[in-house]
Amino acid sequence: MWKLDYVWEVYKPVVKRRFGYYVLPILCGDRFVGRFDGRYLREERTLRVLSYREEPGGLSLSHPTIHDGFQRFLAYLGGERVVLPTGEIWERE
Repeated sequence: MWKLDYVWEVYKPVVKRRFGYYVLPILCGDRFVGRFDGRYLREERTLRVLSYREEPGGLSLSHPTIHDGFQRFLAYLGGERVVLPTGEIWERE
């Protein structure tokens, strides 16, 4: 279905990681559109997006669909904000 090269890199040495410690795929309908490495800081109720990679033909981090997806994920986590790699902050809507 998807041409997805996914490896859980938690146990790989840092220098051998391709995408990050705990990278998750981002699906939009039946499309694999990106992946992100994130860390949720429970005490701060903040999801830090450490890295974001748009897949070929995927969606950029600035795309409204990605923003909406992070909002839903934030609600699932019970969080209040997302901090992007650029330092930009998205508050929970």
